[in-house]
Amino acid sequence: MKTLIIVVLALFLLPITPAFASDSGQDKWFAQDKAVHVGVAGASSVLAYNLYRKTAHCSKRKAKWLSVLTVVAAGAIKEATDDRFSWKDMTANAVGAGIGAALAMEF
Repeated sequence: MKTLIIVVLALFLLPITPAFASDSGQDKWFAQDKAVHVGVAGASSVLAYNLYRKTAHCSKRKAKWLSVLTVVAAGAIKEATDDRFSWKDMTANAVGAGIGAALAMEF
């Protein structure tokens, strides 16, 4: 199980590498920055899901929703501290959180 978590995290964190993360600063829907948001949110959701399941002893369903809510809330706080709030970044965060929680539930 630990190996699977490491592999999933590595796949989600790949977009953080400098080659992927460089962006022209424009807020486009398919900018490389959005891949970073999806990757970080997905990895965070996998971690949060496992934390809720193992530490808080939540059911699979409750852990899924709590992990998505936690990651989206963290993303909203991050966006609120940016110079300009981006709904596109928030959408990417929500997509990544959902994918991460779904993957964590399946494995």
